[in-house]
Amino acid sequence: MIVPLSLSAVALGQRAVPRIGVAELPAGGGRDAKDAAYLVSEAGLPTVHLVPVASMHAKIAEDPKLAALVEKARALELQLKFRDAAAVWHDLVDRLTRSPALLLDPARIAKAQVALAAAYAEAGEPDLAVLELREALAFDAGTKPGPTYPPKVRALFERAVSLGPALPTTPGDALLERVALAAHVDGVLWVAVGREGGKRVLVRRLHFAHSPDTSAEVRTVLPEKDAAAEQAIAREAVTLRGTLATRFPEPPPPPPRATPWYRRGWVIGTAVGVAGAVVAGLVVARALGTDRVTVVVKH
Repeated sequence: MIVPLSLSAVALGQRAVPRIGVAELPAGGGRDAKDAAYLVSEAGLPTVHLVPVASMHAKIAEDPKLAALVEKARALELQLKFRDAAAVWHDLVDRLTRSPALLLDPARIAKAQVALAAAYAEAGEPDLAVLELREALAFDAGTKPGPTYPPKVRALFERAVSLGPALPTTPGDALLERVALAAHVDGVLWVAVGREGGKRVLVRRLHFAHSPDTSAEVRTVLPEKDAAAEQAIAREAVTLRGTLATRFPEPPPPPPRATPWYRRGWVIGTAVGVAGAVVAGLVVARALGTDRVTVVVKH
């Protein structure tokens, strides 16, 4: 299960519990988000803490060109140069999906894609607009065009909702490593659910920090019925849990504590023998009418 950050730095025996930063898409709730979260919850281990990577407050320098691109695109739209504006918005989305925002701030990418979709719609490219809106939903299921967008954009958005969110861009190892190091975690698990080729697909990628190995992208087709989809996710969780257990095995049990000298058998036996001999000696002494008796203990 995902544990709060405050619980993620406890020790297991003499070793700190490994932490894996988790990024789940889409954000914003909904069925797909629920399925992504279910995989993470089922993959949990007592020897590994899964923590939301966005909660780690990783400090990563941002591309200084991002803000300038937004201003440029808005200026072009005011001049009714929607094709040129779409090209700028596309550049912005491309930069964002190759940046830590893909894991740390997916809602920001969704907002940029809605703006790109609106530029496509105004430029007479409705199909491209719908595609961008579906990808926006893949990042944030709660995204939608605001009241400032024209009715044509809102109509295309409804069409995108009916088709379902597309699968978002999968992060590469270089980006996952960058985020893992900045967040000071032992790895990053990226999970997303969306539609591809008319089917619901769950995609995950698990990258271990400081690892020379390339992480594999694992895809699982999810049935449309909830119960069957849950079973498919549970099976995938078993595989994921096994991977985590292999990477982070349970520590060996601590060695047994040595028995204190005063609790060892020969000490206890000797003490009992001495006590018994003293009692017996006192009985004999009283019977003989003397007040002195000598007890000899042999080991």
